[in-house]
Amino acid sequence: MTLIDSQGDVLFDSHLDENVLENHLMRPEVQEAIKAGSGEEVRESSTQLERIYYYALRLSDGSILRLAITTRSFRAIFFSALPYIFLFMALIIGICVFIALRLTKKITSPINDINLNNEEFIPPYPELAPFYYKIEEQNTRINEQLRTLKEQSSKIKLILSNTTEGIAIIDGKGKVLSVNNSLLDIVGAPHESYEGRSFIEVSRKTIFNESLKLALQGKGTHGETTMGEKVYSFTLNPVYHGGVIEGAILLLVNVTEKHKAEKIRREFSANVSHELKTPLTSISGYAEMISTGMAAYEDSKSFAEKIQNEASRLLTIITDIMKLSRLEEGKLQEGMKKVDLLKVINSSAERLSGAMAEKSITLDLPDREVYLLGNEGMLEELVFNLMENAVKYNIPQGKVSVELE
Repeated sequence: MTLIDSQGDVLFDSHLDENVLENHLMRPEVQEAIKAGSGEEVRESSTQLERIYYYALRLSDGSILRLAITTRSFRAIFFSALPYIFLFMALIIGICVFIALRLTKKITSPINDINLNNEEFIPPYPELAPFYYKIEEQNTRINEQLRTLKEQSSKIKLILSNTTEGIAIIDGKGKVLSVNNSLLDIVGAPHESYEGRSFIEVSRKTIFNESLKLALQGKGTHGETTMGEKVYSFTLNPVYHGGVIEGAILLLVNVTEKHKAEKIRREFSANVSHELKTPLTSISGYAEMISTGMAAYEDSKSFAEKIQNEASRLLTIITDIMKLSRLEEGKLQEGMKKVDLLKVINSSAERLSGAMAEKSITLDLPDREVYLLGNEGMLEELVFNLMENAVKYNIPQGKVSVELE
């Protein structure tokens, strides 16, 4: 309550000291009260966030009586209630989290307790049944695929372990994925697990490790190397998947016999060349002497016989070469039939009777019949060669015994 005189000076104020208050003459409610007898005004405080309602009444003595009431604005009420709002929200969030955790645990606990290996398991609530049966179906399918993969892996390991060739499968980092015992035997490595270990632990042979580096760079290598007294052919090729090098595979094959066969073939070729050259040289020489007239007429017959003999020798050599060729090609099986070996032996003995008589050699022959499936012509030649050598390299008045089993 404030009492203001007609000049606007404050005579009394119920809240503040009137001596410190400024003149209120220009206040709108006061001006209106002076003019009309009463006046109203509403003013807001931006700092206090309050709204003040004023009512001024002109008294009979000309002074002004003003009443004022203060109300808080909506913003002030809101800001004052804000801590309680936050506290209430935090409480609600806490309750929601607690309830959510309990509900989540209640929902997920049956899921965590699912045992797909238990055929008697029943979902605890109907909503879980479709999920459980779908998982069970996928689990069955995965188990079947795993079983198939294990069977395939076992087959591959069985094949690798029983393969005489050395095989090693290496990943892109040079680590061993699989290696069979044959390769370990070839390189002289102990029989133990090398999976996940560097290939250099299997073999420190420089040519293998250098070829492995090239293979992991996309360059395949093929060559031969010696391991002890044996020769091995090796192939080390990269393995691609989707155009990316995933690893490499090493294959070792024993080619020792092949090298020996090639050596024999070279020696055979050299011997054949020599054997062919000798009769050809004789034939050429005698023929040249006859054609140039260097040989006398009476010697022509003798030279012609020698040419014939050398030609026969040449034909024999060529026939032997052809037989060897047919033997390598397996074509001699075509003439197989039932052969009486005793008959073959007696035939060879008759052909050698003259040579044995010259050296007074006695011959002891079997008297039992033995039959086998073979090439009769080749068997006759084989038996004759054996018996001929026995006669040719025997001593005078010696003995040749033929046994048949």
